[in-house]
Amino acid sequence: MNTFQVSNSFFRTILVIIASLAFITTTALIIINFDQAPASVIVRIMIAGLLFVPGISAIFGFVWLPVFIISRLFLRHRFERRKVPLFPLPAIIPPACFFVAALALSSLLLVRYNNNHRLRETVAQALRAPAPNAATWTAIPADNDKVPAQVERWLGESFGVHEPKLIELAENFPGNIPIAQKIVDQISASTRVLNILWTNHRSEASGFHDASRNEPLRRLLVSIATHPEANETLACDIVRHTNDPAVRVAIGQHYGNSVAFRQKYLDILLADSSPQSRRIAAGIVNISYPQMASLASDPDPAVRARLASNPYLPDNLLRQLDTDNNIEVRRNLMLNPNVPAEWRNAYYREAIMHEDPGFRGRLVRENPDCPEFVLRNLANDESAEVRAEVVNHSKTPMDVIGRLVNDKAAPVRTQAKMRMRDDLGPATY
Repeated sequence: MNTFQVSNSFFRTILVIIASLAFITTTALIIINFDQAPASVIVRIMIAGLLFVPGISAIFGFVWLPVFIISRLFLRHRFERRKVPLFPLPAIIPPACFFVAALALSSLLLVRYNNNHRLRETVAQALRAPAPNAATWTAIPADNDKVPAQVERWLGESFGVHEPKLIELAENFPGNIPIAQKIVDQISASTRVLNILWTNHRSEASGFHDASRNEPLRRLLVSIATHPEANETLACDIVRHTNDPAVRVAIGQHYGNSVAFRQKYLDILLADSSPQSRRIAAGIVNISYPQMASLASDPDPAVRARLASNPYLPDNLLRQLDTDNNIEVRRNLMLNPNVPAEWRNAYYREAIMHEDPGFRGRLVRENPDCPEFVLRNLANDESAEVRAEVVNHSKTPMDVIGRLVNDKAAPVRTQAKMRMRDDLGPATY
């Protein structure tokens, strides 16, 4: 193999390496979105690496040229007969083209990075301006997703931002929930700022039923309504236009001590066609007699069941609910301290015969004052889950526990032995 062939083999190897580096660099440039500001150290390291890769690749691509030239100068006499030119054009064009491409990629990267840097400086200048600066926000591209992130980060790091700046940000980012939340979290947020934020998100909150599907919006609405600068009018407006139960309950608990708000709050809930709203109203203790009477005749049994445990129910409504055809309503009625003992006994004698073992289990589990005759009866229940609930009840007599130590179900036996050991000490069974 002569020197010319060796040089060509080396040249082909260099081209393969250069092509591989070019492919890796191009793929990295496509994957990484350089419109995002390098906010973390990792991103900065990646950008620095991408800046060096094209340059190093271009320099490495020209390593072959001096090797080729030196070999041709020192070994030129070997190729005189073959008439091979000193600088073959096909050998120079590939590395030269790659060098130009590497410079173009590096230049493009530096230009985009500088543009992003100028954009960040423009946003930072607008945030630092003490007076409203709407013209600056208008000049910033609205579709650039770095700007809201920068504003949100600045609000999170700032404390006591002046009201004009909060109004400016609320008006320039009307649909951004994270920025709105950061504005509400500011101690300097005024009633005017809260009203602007509620106006921005009113249409989004209308028809909002399920808090779990949009937790940020739920938290924002509750934060606006319960802010120290919020008034009852704003809170009632949010309750009226938001059908989410979690939002309504949180607002009602916050303003629960206000008689005027409670009356408006109940009027909104009772006027709503959603049964969830009436269930919330039924859970409020201090409501008027007409409202209690309306809820006691509600077609939704969950509303009547929620009302049944209200300790302020009058006798006539207690008797009405005691004759309810839904056993869940009567079960909740037994939790009412004003129910006579004979009503309870009659209910329990019917409840222990209920066909659903889950209901019989709840009868024990959810009733800390479960009568002894109920516990003794359900200790012989056909369902092991019900017998396990009897073992775990604090008022179950020890002779019943001792009998369940030999239960046919292993989980019941284990729990009964643990109960005997905890109550009477070891070696008692």
